[in-house]
Amino acid sequence: MKFFMGLLFGTILLVVAAGTAVMGGKIFDISRKFSVSSVIFQPGDLSQDRIEKPIDLDTLSIETVRNHLIRKFVHEYFYIVPDAGNMAARRKLGSVLYRMIDPTSPVFKEWDEKFGVDMEKMAGQQILRRVVVNSIAQPPKSEYFQVSYDLLTWDVANDITRAPVASKNKSMFIRLDFEKGLRQLQTNGARFNIKKYLEEGGDPATIFRFRVLEVVVK
Repeated sequence: MKFFMGLLFGTILLVVAAGTAVMGGKIFDISRKFSVSSVIFQPGDLSQDRIEKPIDLDTLSIETVRNHLIRKFVHEYFYIVPDAGNMAARRKLGSVLYRMIDPTSPVFKEWDEKFGVDMEKMAGQQILRRVVVNSIAQPPKSEYFQVSYDLLTWDVANDITRAPVASKNKSMFIRLDFEKGLRQLQTNGARFNIKKYLEEGGDPATIFRFRVLEVVVK
């Protein structure tokens, strides 16, 4: 009787052990075959907001393209990163800001004299400044676009607890030469190779037929 009970108990343990091994194998197999369904949100039409291939320029309205370029110009005009080398490069001919300005106008020279010199000093002092464009409007019968913006300045480096100094509801007026499309010629009149320019790291904002003629900062 004891032998029979031992045999029966041993058989039950063997079945339980085998069942545990089978279940473990199933679980392991399932863990190797799991899948993840990804969902990608594309929050905007502009390439900076999209993960997939950018949409064609022709599908964007002229106002969308123009206002995006105005925002880019205002950003280049005022932003500061704590790197004096960055500002030194931006003050040279051929910078992004320079390329967005009509070469026959005094806008770049005025910016460099009124803002560029001081901005380079601020960058050397490890100051960070962001630009937030609030609105862009063109009053009726006016050649100028009125841009409302805020400047947020962090004057102490590496201190995440320090709130920025905010200069709110500032205004600048911009007169443009703009038409929707890509420019064909360089400043010297030679044909502009857009593909080569972008492949070499050129800023896409400078390939449009967008040139600033005049700037008035209030």
